[in-house]
Amino acid sequence: MLETQGFVLVAHRGNSACAPENTLASFDSALDAGFPHFETDCQLTADGIVVILHDEQLGRTTPGARGAVAEAAWGELHQLDAGSWFGPAFARARIPLLSEVLQRYRGRAHVHLELKSTQPELPAAVAREVSLAGWWVPGAAPLLPDLPAAEAAAAAAPAPAPALQPPLPPAGFTAPALILQQQLHERDFGVPGLTITSFHLGQLRRSLQMLPEVVHGWLVHELTDEVIQ
Repeated sequence: MLETQGFVLVAHRGNSACAPENTLASFDSALDAGFPHFETDCQLTADGIVVILHDEQLGRTTPGARGAVAEAAWGELHQLDAGSWFGPAFARARIPLLSEVLQRYRGRAHVHLELKSTQPELPAAVAREVSLAGWWVPGAAPLLPDLPAAEAAAAAAPAPAPALQPPLPPAGFTAPALILQQQLHERDFGVPGLTITSFHLGQLRRSLQMLPEVVHGWLVHELTDEVIQ
């Protein structure tokens, strides 16, 4: 395990630098590399099954497949190749089920779940899987729902999805940096964390100026505090 002081190191979509993202191979690799925490993404299939996949549209990590994840049944998704795009050694990798991930890593890892799509049924489905797997206990790592920019800008203090409270309080919200224009720093979202995401350097500078007291990190290669400032 990597020794840290004051930080929690989280492997993004598993060890996605060494294995295809959001696959069991990637999560196993993260643990082998000394990362007991990994982040992953949840989506809902057409038949109500929670799967682990980042993109709402098939294709980028599933060569030859097309269409929306929400419009595909689990039986179809289970047949897809989710690894050969990364390398021939991973040609047998498949899209995992959330239930499969929870069972495989219970007691071995801290799994950070991001609810990737805006499907209204997704929060309840994820909460059900977490509960059935016996993962939730007081003080356990909570879910991290994704907050679309439009909703963030429209609501002064959006509450967590009803399905997640209690016993699954959110750790925080993610939202594009554009919502900083809506006086984000004056709002109380009722959660301990807020992730500002942006691909525009000016917006990152503005977020740092508006919220200098917030602990921040950069998920961009070779981007330092000196560059931002």
